Amino acid sequence: MREPGPWRTAKLREIATIYSGGTPSRDTPAFWGGDIPWLTPGELSGGEQAVTTQTQDRLTDAGLRSSGAVLMPPGSLLVTTRATLGACTIAGVPMATNQGFKNLVFNTDVADPHFYRYLIARMGQELARRASGTTFLEISGREFGDITVDVPPIHEQRGIVDVLDSVNDSGRAIQATIAKKQVMLSAFVQAKFSAPTEAWVALGTVADVSGGVTLGRAIPEGASVELPYLRVANVQDGYFDCSEMKHVRILQSEISRYSLEPGDLVLTEGGDFDKLGRGSVWDGRIYPCLHQNHLFRIRCGERINPHYLALYTSSTQGRAYFLSVAKQTTNLATINSSQVKAMPVPCPSLEEQNKVVAAAQVIKEQIYAAQTEQEKLHALKQGITDDLLTGRVCFHDLP
Repeated sequence: MREPGPWRTAKLREIATIYSGGTPSRDTPAFWGGDIPWLTPGELSGGEQAVTTQTQDRLTDAGLRSSGAVLMPPGSLLVTTRATLGACTIAGVPMATNQGFKNLVFNTDVADPHFYRYLIARMGQELARRASGTTFLEISGREFGDITVDVPPIHEQRGIVDVLDSVNDSGRAIQATIAKKQVMLSAFVQAKFSAPTEAWVALGTVADVSGGVTLGRAIPEGASVELPYLRVANVQDGYFDCSEMKHVRILQSEISRYSLEPGDLVLTEGGDFDKLGRGSVWDGRIYPCLHQNHLFRIRCGERINPHYLALYTSSTQGRAYFLSVAKQTTNLATINSSQVKAMPVPCPSLEEQNKVVAAAQVIKEQIYAAQTEQEKLHALKQGITDDLLTGRVCFHDLP
């Protein structure tokens, strides 16, 4: 095993040749639709993308010449330096980029492009400091080349890359597990509610549906109290986000009317299409807690399990009902309490409902466990990345 060597610093221009991208005229069809992949910053907006081999647009040879861009060889580090700063990817095939990139071809005897993909991606403050512009921020080629970076010995760079790649591989495996379990849950729910049953009832006959407190009312302080309340942003699909709670003043006499109880199903009345009828079963984590008037509180009676009802309202069939009765505009949709009360819902025996809920809960718990593991790995990754890329910890010292 080789011992860690001394680190030094250098400017990017000293360890790599820097090229700018370019864009040929969109008005010339002969420049487009060729064999040369041509990357834009927007294609890196979806998150970490270690290596890129496919792009949305392709140039012809004439288009590449017209753009003034250089065909970057595989292994080049492509870095966004216009509007979006610091998104990085490695060219997996020969490709060009638009002018929103500064592209680096490293001296591979001293610099591993994969190491500098990790390093530059965490240099947000330094990149922002060097950027200028009014319409959008941009880093000039001179400023980009003047950035000072650490240069560990090449074997250390590659060792650090191996560690960080391994952590990322673990993260991708966990994400794949989560996605698989979510598909399983969706398929299970779809199958259960697609099965024929004669036990259908109107929701309003088995549950109490009510709206929440209206905001902005003038309430005297004497006979009132200020309490936390759920708003649409707190109510997600299958869970509550209570990281930011707001408060509203209501009369003492209104507390019981607008308070949530554990087991209440809370649904959104609308907004964007994906928010229509979105909700979850309240777990009582905050007490007392109210709900605002853009949310429906559904308090189930003895004939229906609220968790079973929540599975149905979030299913393909439940969402289809909400969309079929909603008042819709270009991007928005809303439902009212009468439509919620009239919603046809399957209502088999409680024993059957409980079986469905229990089976779904097993899959949900598997998803929660994987998500918890994902959160722990994310925190670990942040710590390891900082330690390795600053030289505080040598990759040899990691277990």
